[in-house]
Amino acid sequence: MNVVIDTIGVSGTTATLPALAPNTTYFWHAAATNSAGSSPWSEKWHFSATLALPAAPQLLEPANASKDLDTVVTLRWQAVPSATNYLVMVAYTPNFTAPVLLLANGVTGLSYTIDSLAAGRTHYWRVRATNAGGDGAFSEVWSFVTRGVALIPPDLLQPDDGATAVPLSTDLLWSSVPGAVSYDMDCADNPQFVQPYVRLVHQI
Repeated sequence: MNVVIDTIGVSGTTATLPALAPNTTYFWHAAATNSAGSSPWSEKWHFSATLALPAAPQLLEPANASKDLDTVVTLRWQAVPSATNYLVMVAYTPNFTAPVLLLANGVTGLSYTIDSLAAGRTHYWRVRATNAGGDGAFSEVWSFVTRGVALIPPDLLQPDDGATAVPLSTDLLWSSVPGAVSYDMDCADNPQFVQPYVRLVHQI
């Protein structure tokens, strides 16, 4: 074991140590001196240097840019030496602005299962390791896309089927469909929808 500092003739009661190695236990003692000589050594005390911050985790699964995943996904990452737990984040944006879908702190394992994800959406995730020294850097940001839901056709609501004397300026109404992000609507003067006719795209 190396001697870190060995000083004599210190005029005060403080000695500044050089940079210490992380994850290391150190022992120290002191003695008083004057013209008559030195006192016996004090008690021997010890202390531990601060832990080095953990490295950024390496993400494993699902592979980056995976597509067509279920709405229940298990996230996995490699173990980080000296890490005691992990923080897992999932969001709709790569910069993790609101809404953050998941902020799981204190995860002690190397995986986390998140359910009830939105279908047909891109999700971004990252992981950070923590130990007694503090929080390490976040991992890379990876993404995955959940499988879209099979849509049912909307119900037509207005005007009624077979209605007559409909005003020349009117709205066509239909029911909302769970999981839909937009709607296409055709209106033609023939049941075969032979062009020319009106096609509208309605964004939700």
